[in-house]
Amino acid sequence: MKTLIHATLRCNLKSIRRNGLLCSRSRGERLAVWLAQPDNERYVISHMLSKHAASLDEVVIIRVRVPEGTLRKHGRHGLLYSIQDIPVDAIIGVKGFVPVEESTW
Repeated sequence: MKTLIHATLRCNLKSIRRNGLLCSRSRGERLAVWLAQPDNERYVISHMLSKHAASLDEVVIIRVRVPEGTLRKHGRHGLLYSIQDIPVDAIIGVKGFVPVEESTW
């Protein structure tokens, strides 16, 4: 198992709590769940701020544990992706840059 991070918008948390991280919700060119090594947190936050026109208080980082065999490498920024949905029970933490309230998660 590998511990990775996924950045998303705070408004997506309720759906993620119910359904997990779904490939079908991807907004990229590939229908996949996009993940990164935890030490690349700064890069994924920067990506969310620029590509998705988000503000820092809208961004949350979800920490997940996934089987390594389900991952594929992408690019040079330590990005990986899974073409399999990531279930709710694989989520091991959520971090926001303003507190993530229990009612949101």
